[in-house]
Amino acid sequence: HLLWNKKLWTICEVANIIEHLESDDLRSFGDGSVREQWGAYAWCLTGRSNDDKFSVRKGCVHGHRNQMKALRAEASYVLSVLCLIYTIQDFTSTKGSIEIHTDCQGLINKVNDKNINRPSLVLSDHIDIIYEIRYIMKAIRHDVKILFTRAAKKEREGDPPPEIPPTPEEIIMRDMHDLATSYYHNEQSN
Repeated sequence: HLLWNKKLWTICEVANIIEHLESDDLRSFGDGSVREQWGAYAWCLTGRSNDDKFSVRKGCVHGHRNQMKALRAEASYVLSVLCLIYTIQDFTSTKGSIEIHTDCQGLINKVNDKNINRPSLVLSDHIDIIYEIRYIMKAIRHDVKILFTRAAKKEREGDPPPEIPPTPEEIIMRDMHDLATSYYHNEQSN
């Protein structure tokens, strides 16, 4: 409940998510951000066959502000998506898959590293959320892939066009980055 910033899911949203999940057509894109020691995250769901965002969520990151790091903000987004999939999996009839896109390679490494029983001092404040992600990934019967996707650079007026245009995935990541970084500086944040 707190992971979704107290926003309730509608029946249509859940039905849409289940439909995409069962047809192997579900992706999430998200980003976490820390500004002035406050953490926030934003994420959306799309299909693989269509880049339209059919659900967008954002929220604050729980944890002591003196130890807030981008890793925890990114992990909060991933945990939020995983909790959603775990919650609705009993309402799915076929095994599907979901791609979870993040631009935090460190998070992907920590989730996949089976040897962090003695975390560093930097990671020790965030190991709880890494363990939660691992536990829920094992409990989900659907295939979960956490993928690295870089956010597209912000285009500014007068800048030359990029040599290689950004992919649709990189543009969605940029949108989520903008939403996460503006969370505490937006009157609609709560």
